[in-house]
Amino acid sequence: MDRRILWVPSVAVAGALALGGCAENGEPTISLPSVGVTPTAATTTVPPSAADTALAASTQALGTTSFKTTMTIGDAVSVTGQIDPVKESGDTTMRLTGANGGDITLRTLLIGKDAWAKVTGLGEALPAGWMHLDAQKASGTGNFSIAPGQTDPAKASQFIAASADVQQTGTNTFTGTVDLAKVAGVTGLGNVTIGDGAAQKVPFTATTDAQGRLSNLTVDIQKVSPEAAGPLKIDYTDYGTPVTVTPPNPAEVTEAPSELYNPFGTN
Repeated sequence: MDRRILWVPSVAVAGALALGGCAENGEPTISLPSVGVTPTAATTTVPPSAADTALAASTQALGTTSFKTTMTIGDAVSVTGQIDPVKESGDTTMRLTGANGGDITLRTLLIGKDAWAKVTGLGEALPAGWMHLDAQKASGTGNFSIAPGQTDPAKASQFIAASADVQQTGTNTFTGTVDLAKVAGVTGLGNVTIGDGAAQKVPFTATTDAQGRLSNLTVDIQKVSPEAAGPLKIDYTDYGTPVTVTPPNPAEVTEAPSELYNPFGTN
């Protein structure tokens, strides 16, 4: 059976809205690549190897200490941010670059249970200034890079949780494969088609720092999606660096419209 899953990265809220009709007004249009995925067959559980354990442990600091992160897919998608998961605060900027060179940008601020977003590059599709997010609506949707309870914009730990064939190739280097069907909603891919096979074993490489913390994860999504602008690259740096986030001026904030939470009109 062939079924489609919308695969929306954090920044793709803006891209989805652009695809909904901004091109006629001269705004940039964004085309996100899609890949085919065959459902994974049931397999016998295999105990994790030492490499699996070490790689999984490398993401633990992402929930216990501050960090900076960058995620890119070639020149088409970029995400940058500084996060403190303990204080649940962060500041991220995501950018989609269209084929015509136009940019759509989504900046998100998080302070405890409050979050704000600002979108540029969509003309009048959304309010021009800061929008306050409803914590319940924003959390767990995948539409925002950060939200209450969601403090890793790149979500590398989800990729590693979906990995297989992990090998430690050096003191701080790893290789393996990842099943993209298990991380739907995380990357800059437009959607996943379940049923025609191709993306269960996408190669990746990973690097850790001297303390065993994840410093880079590179997923070769071009193996299954040639139209992708480049591999998915995630970098983590500056662990432990203090993060300061300043909320917007309340006089310049409006409540976010429903379109921002649900740009595709789905539940």
